[in-house]
Amino acid sequence: MELSSFLRTYKTRAKNIHWFIGAGASANAGIMSAWEMTWEFKRNIYCSENGKSISSCKDLSNPRFRELIQSYLDSQQRHPNVDSLEEYSHYFSIAYRSESDRRAYIEEKISSAEIKFSHRVMAALIGLGVCKAIWTTNFDSVIEESWQSLGLPISKLHIASIGNAIKASQCIREDRFPLYVKLHGDFQSSNLKNTKSELLEQDRDFRNALIELVGSRFGFAFVGYSGRDDSIMSVFEEIISKANNDYPGLFWFNRTGAPVVPRVYELIETAQKKGIDAHVIDIPSFDELMLNLYKYLNDELMDFEDYLQPMLERRSPVSLEPSNQETDIIRFNAFKVLSVPQSVYLFDCDIGGVGEVKDRIAHCNKVLATRVSGGVLAFGDRDEIASVFSIKEKNSISVQPFKVKDYKTSEYFLLYQVIEKIFCSRLPLKSYQNKNGLTLYIDPDSKNLALFNPLINALKTKFENSPKINGKTPGLNRYWSESIQLRIEERMDALWLIVNPVVYIEQGERNWDDPRYVKQEDFRKKRLGSRYNKQADDIFSAWAVCLGLDHHHSNRSVTFKAFKEDIAVNPTIEFSTVSSFSNRG
Repeated sequence: MELSSFLRTYKTRAKNIHWFIGAGASANAGIMSAWEMTWEFKRNIYCSENGKSISSCKDLSNPRFRELIQSYLDSQQRHPNVDSLEEYSHYFSIAYRSESDRRAYIEEKISSAEIKFSHRVMAALIGLGVCKAIWTTNFDSVIEESWQSLGLPISKLHIASIGNAIKASQCIREDRFPLYVKLHGDFQSSNLKNTKSELLEQDRDFRNALIELVGSRFGFAFVGYSGRDDSIMSVFEEIISKANNDYPGLFWFNRTGAPVVPRVYELIETAQKKGIDAHVIDIPSFDELMLNLYKYLNDELMDFEDYLQPMLERRSPVSLEPSNQETDIIRFNAFKVLSVPQSVYLFDCDIGGVGEVKDRIAHCNKVLATRVSGGVLAFGDRDEIASVFSIKEKNSISVQPFKVKDYKTSEYFLLYQVIEKIFCSRLPLKSYQNKNGLTLYIDPDSKNLALFNPLINALKTKFENSPKINGKTPGLNRYWSESIQLRIEERMDALWLIVNPVVYIEQGERNWDDPRYVKQEDFRKKRLGSRYNKQADDIFSAWAVCLGLDHHHSNRSVTFKAFKEDIAVNPTIEFSTVSSFSNRG
């Protein structure tokens, strides 16, 4: 399911869908994630047991420090496997043995939290009755503070936490909303749920409220939550086992590119088999999700416009002017699209959906096309279009303006075809397209890797002077290569080409129980994990050079045509060759 589809669905079902938020929804407030906390626990254990100072391995973003720490812990043979579901609670209980110490640790971590626009939108949703309840595993008070920042008295928000868990059942039974349920407690509670024994069994009142009262009436939208708590996942598995196909839905938001816990997929698949509207939905971030909700539900949230709009107005357009001043802080992996194709062919023909059109043009070098509600949109040679689609009257193939901002998914698909044609004609690349955009990877049959010399040079380190850019993975022996994900996004009234260097691995079955698959994914993780700022920037720059987007060779902009031949409707795209960056203004 696409985010746009969810927005339309949510507008209709909002009062029947509760939100379930996890640590990811608080990360932008400056609160550490469970993964980051887990590595702090590991480091503290390692340093205390080996007579080391914390500062000796302070930078936990460095994989060498993490490998050193993990190697020691693995040698003890009494700890869970790395990245397993049990790690957080296991290491927390060792690093901080008493409940009061754990509470003090959590309080310190959340004390500097700063509420954001996204948190205010979430508070506004329940404040205006758009949705009725939010459930969370978080300890912080970000939602409560956001509620008050909207000018709402805290007494109007029904809060159920450890110690008054029965309040959740009472509020739901008596239809007293809005309700905010803190399943693991508040940092001020005398009983926080953090360790394995504490997390093993949710309070009976919370469990009863979820299964018996909520589960039969309300669906859920999950955001920022990994699905790693067995006690909570078992509750939702029971809810789905009892639900029928008129259940309001289960919508699990996942950050684009991040792995999804297998148990989450199993929950969604179980729901789908019962005819329930259940989906994993990729989003760039919690902020982007809330921004899209705010825009789409603007009429419903109008009462809080004065509180929400000023936070949006703080954003300013990204400058594209190159500068050597110290104010250049962060370089972004985005190139502005200065112009897009102006014209496109439109015609009607007896053909099915997008897939059928794709099959029809698969072996045609002079036609790009996709299906839309009004017929077929196409770029290329009119004679060849008529031949491929069996159109007898070429005059029925009319020329229309191509206005990409007015178009939806199918039209973007056509624009991606143009970009694919441009770059795959320039370099020996293969491609595949999905809902996340376009992925370009090195052709496994290519013998001319010299075209990627800028990339090879960028990958060099003092430990590796002749880096590989493709090959076979350990474990499953699948083809891999350096690659890029390309995505077109509209931001600040402009189109942008987002270029994200990644590692491509040949598609195949995903089975985390297979040690060969685990070895393959470890290979991907280690290859990407060691790329710090300078090398990441060098790799991005290298791809820009390879693609022809480097301003040192092409001045301030570059224009590409999809077809080398002189064709009437030959799609042309102009990109800025200066990648965007932030500055202090």
